[in-house]
Formats: sequence, C-alpha cells, structure tokens
Amino acid sequence: VFAVKPILPISHSGKLLE
Repeated sequence: VFAVKPILPISHSGKLLE
C-alpha cells in the first residue's frame, strides 16, 4: 500500500517506499 495516496508529498511517499 505504498501507492495508496500518490497525491501525498514525496516526503511521505519516500517513507512508504522504504
């Protein structure tokens, strides 16, 4: 569920990717 909210900032997205 890392792409659950692509609208979020990169900061948050990068954290989920890890």
